[in-house]
Amino acid sequence: MKQKIWIVALAAALIAAAIPIGVTVARYADEKSNREGYISSDPFYFTVDLLRDDTATDASWELYGGDTKEIPFTVQNYMDALRVNSTETAFTVTMSYTGFSESAKPTLTYGDGSALAENGVKELDGGEKQEYLLTMPHGYTNNAELTVTVTSSAPYEKEMTLRFFLHTFEAPVTWRIEDTSGSAIVSVFVSANEMALAPGKLRLDWSSVVGTSPSDTETAVFWQIDLTNRYLLEDLTVPAANRPSEGADNTRKDETSGVLYLISAVNTLEIGMGETVEFRFFKSNKLDDYSVLFKSKGGATLTDGVYVIKIQ
Repeated sequence: MKQKIWIVALAAALIAAAIPIGVTVARYADEKSNREGYISSDPFYFTVDLLRDDTATDASWELYGGDTKEIPFTVQNYMDALRVNSTETAFTVTMSYTGFSESAKPTLTYGDGSALAENGVKELDGGEKQEYLLTMPHGYTNNAELTVTVTSSAPYEKEMTLRFFLHTFEAPVTWRIEDTSGSAIVSVFVSANEMALAPGKLRLDWSSVVGTSPSDTETAVFWQIDLTNRYLLEDLTVPAANRPSEGADNTRKDETSGVLYLISAVNTLEIGMGETVEFRFFKSNKLDDYSVLFKSKGGATLTDGVYVIKIQ
């Protein structure tokens, strides 16, 4: 009996010895204690409100339009009301950038607009926060970049980065309508600002401005593709992707004449990056100015991998 008890006790001791010591000191990989060089098991609840989750240490954004951008953010010595650091945290907030001129450089201030501390170091007690304001003035070049780095030095080391990529255009794919009263056609100009658009990656949809017949005055107009649209037509023949067919989602039937009309179409040729392409449509009433009747410009919406321009 004593021998059995001794064997059980020995087995238990061997199992306990096999458990990794690291389990008792597990913590974030980038948070190292400065206390006598030992790793602490205390959690470190230090973050920036713009980060997407508790474990994230970096995030990035694409900003469009070329106008002045103001980005407020908050450094927190806590995660939430239940996860609060018990000790003071010392940290710095710095920024680096490219694509900004000397006369229009970005600025980083406290949330109230006051200048940052001269030595760049800030301390927060447990549960405290500090608001900041990042301003990127108009005048930067296309593809300008800016990075904000938040680095804590005590009691733990942790680095968090916020990256901003700026574009002077309004969206990856933009469009505008040009028309005048008296013109028989209306032009829709499409620009591929950020990448090339392979065939089938752009869809023009004018279904919301098409009536049930050309004489329908309540919903206004009937758009018809001009056969010079080489990006919508191949060899002046409507390809399968853009061919009117009974019951297809991209057609509307004139109940009076029975004629099928296209109400949307995809590009049949690649639109190169930086290229602007003109799509021409015949107007049902050349006296109307379609750039006034309808939304005259905007950005395409990415839907299931295709950029969609909705004329409305």
